[in-house]
Amino acid sequence: MTLFIYLFAFIITAPIAALIALYWLFKGVLGNAKRALHWSVDITTFILMLSVDAVMHEIWHQHFFGTLFFAFLFISILFILVSVLLREEVVMTKLIKGIWRFNFLLFLSGYFVLIVYGLIVNIKYQV
Repeated sequence: MTLFIYLFAFIITAPIAALIALYWLFKGVLGNAKRALHWSVDITTFILMLSVDAVMHEIWHQHFFGTLFFAFLFISILFILVSVLLREEVVMTKLIKGIWRFNFLLFLSGYFVLIVYGLIVNIKYQV
């Protein structure tokens, strides 16, 4: 059980390592690099949501998972509205994949920004 807890903590702390490990795993299992990348990105999106919350908690000593979840819902609603306005027929599977992958990019960039911000703030208060 302790090994599982350490593994979970490592994955939340280093989601990029999880992305790379999942990519290698899926590439070996599926044999297709493009599908392996898509699967690993899809799984890593949820990991990034947890990681961003963990980094925000470390910086500001508050959890923001509810706020992040509502931001995810707001982005989803915006994507749906734009899709309905631009197209007559909406393909839900493509729309959901687009929303999920956009959120991957959003949370990945947010993770890097928060890591840099946290390092700067931590160094500033240490000196």
